[in-house]
Amino acid sequence: MWRWPAEDGGEVIDLRGEAFGIGVVGYGRVASRWQVPVYLRAGLKGVAICDRAEEARRRAAVDWPAIRRYRSYDELLTDPAVQVVDLATRPAGRLPLIGRAIDAGRHVLAQKPLAFGTDGLSELSERAGRAGVVVAVNQNGRFAPAWRRATELLHDGAVGRIRAITHLYDTMLRWKPDMARHGTRQFLLFDYSNHWIDITGYWLRPDPVVAVQAVDYDTVRHRDGSVQQSMWISMETKSGANAVIRGAAAGVSHAGHQFLIQGDAGTLRGRVDSTDGEHLEWDDGECRKSIALDGEWFPDGFLASMCELLEAVHTGRPPVHSLSDNLHTVALVAAVCASAHAGGRRVDP
Repeated sequence: MWRWPAEDGGEVIDLRGEAFGIGVVGYGRVASRWQVPVYLRAGLKGVAICDRAEEARRRAAVDWPAIRRYRSYDELLTDPAVQVVDLATRPAGRLPLIGRAIDAGRHVLAQKPLAFGTDGLSELSERAGRAGVVVAVNQNGRFAPAWRRATELLHDGAVGRIRAITHLYDTMLRWKPDMARHGTRQFLLFDYSNHWIDITGYWLRPDPVVAVQAVDYDTVRHRDGSVQQSMWISMETKSGANAVIRGAAAGVSHAGHQFLIQGDAGTLRGRVDSTDGEHLEWDDGECRKSIALDGEWFPDGFLASMCELLEAVHTGRPPVHSLSDNLHTVALVAAVCASAHAGGRRVDP
């Protein structure tokens, strides 16, 4: 049985007893491998899958024969059993889909990256508020065990005032640039690194980021048209704190990603999405303490992202990954991409 703790640390809520019927839109690689299996195995109520591709609907019928399948988004929205729409679609055209769900009175968990820019997002958030609909963004990296526990420790003042944040990828990422599919040739910055940009901006609040710089470049071009890329991002805040994300996606294997949060009263050192398990350590200058963690980003981050939305609906509070909150991330990602496009020029988000 899956249980999610209330945000205020109070009573633990059993979400499985709630009638939150989930309809997933887009049964691609991520949804079929992570979202749908994780929801159902945890006891959440998956009721429908929608995909325009017949092959995807056939695959869903084999994987989950008890779940209804729709070709039409309108059909899914008129299904009375669907209270929550999980939009596992690509960014292009996603905002109108959110708007239609709001008009239908359905709560929404939208895949990241949410959009290519902030245009229309504030109005969409206000529209959801007027309709009494909760819209969240699937920033599942926030719920990676090491990152989530680091967030809690930062809120408790474990490192004091943040001075610097450093992230380092240790993975191999080979992909084929496809404007029609991805909507951008900056996939490593815009999509893959979205999690790191999001969590870094979240940790730095309320010290606003005033400038970003970024560069991306190919390390290897393969004969099949695929590329391996690397990149770096730097962020500077109003107080002078800084963050660096070194996206070396040209490793020989996927070993995980290290991070370092240094403050004036302590340091947090950790690792997420690692083949050796996630890790977090606190150092106050006198002693170093390993922090106990439970779970892994994949798949637990996906489950926690949905459960945070459901718990927010249940209690009537905004989720931590709300649409309005994600405006900050969308603005940062847009600035990062603009800087890289301009050859590393400083950009104000």
